[in-house]
Amino acid sequence: EPVPASSPAKAAAASGFGQPTSLPDLVSVQSESFFDVRDLWPGVRPQVLDQYDLLASQALARGKLQVAAWGANTVRTEFAYLTGIPTGRLGVHRFNPYRVLARQGLPSIASTLKAQGYRTVCIHPYDGGFYGRNKVLPALGFDEFIDVKAFDASQKAGPFIGDCAVAEKIRELLQAPGRTQPLFIHAVTMENHGPLHLESAAAHELPAWFDRPLQPGMQDLGPYVRHICNADRMLGMLRETLMARPNEALLCFYGDHVPILPGVYQAIGAPAGETDYLIWSNRHQPGCRATALAVQQLSSTLLGHACTHAQAPAQGRHAPAASAGVA
Repeated sequence: EPVPASSPAKAAAASGFGQPTSLPDLVSVQSESFFDVRDLWPGVRPQVLDQYDLLASQALARGKLQVAAWGANTVRTEFAYLTGIPTGRLGVHRFNPYRVLARQGLPSIASTLKAQGYRTVCIHPYDGGFYGRNKVLPALGFDEFIDVKAFDASQKAGPFIGDCAVAEKIRELLQAPGRTQPLFIHAVTMENHGPLHLESAAAHELPAWFDRPLQPGMQDLGPYVRHICNADRMLGMLRETLMARPNEALLCFYGDHVPILPGVYQAIGAPAGETDYLIWSNRHQPGCRATALAVQQLSSTLLGHACTHAQAPAQGRHAPAASAGVA
């Protein structure tokens, strides 16, 4: 199977990535079931994604993301992001690319960055053997895989480890004393994983998230938006961590698929299936118009921006978004 034109390896080679004397730290977060839920129903309060909106207003790239899954099958999106290979080229492997194909050591953003001197770490706060990630991720170029064993029950937000705990783990890695290598950290979150109908939201919680009563059948939207608020808090924590770093750092954040909310969709209609993404820098914050991408293009886009800005003079840390460039 030839390396696809949009692969991270080809993007890095074409851009000359690895030549700058100071390589930026790179953090990517695949957020479980994340999409801009405000697009689903007008009753969702805008402020539930305050931090997302802030980073999007300063972003190097942002917009809708065409993903490889709908409601489930996280590894399809995960594989497409890491390797740049579209699902349509996988044949029978498209159903679970981690079962056989990924174990063969395909080029990925992790292997590309490892070859440039990065330490590559994946965080997924769930059983490391699920989908064979404990075997697949080293084959894709990750030096270390941090799974649920690195967390404890006090860090749960609902049935799973919370997004803010993952943000704290990322902070620990970036702030490790004596670190000399640039870091690539890829986190795959778990907090907003279903089944959401097993959770509930109290009546007194709802006004913080919604400006009108939920329609019949929409009760699962409460727990979902509670977790979306925590994903937003995670973004705020990551922004704070990266703004405090002395060197350039880029953040890529995106959703793996839309959530499974059958009662909600029956009441108000189902989303098309696109999620949302942004790429943000702690040093260059120009703002930009929204641009739709396919998930297999996203890691190459991140590397392209990393190369461009590693070789360019930094703007002020708090450079405002260009008003003419924000849709």
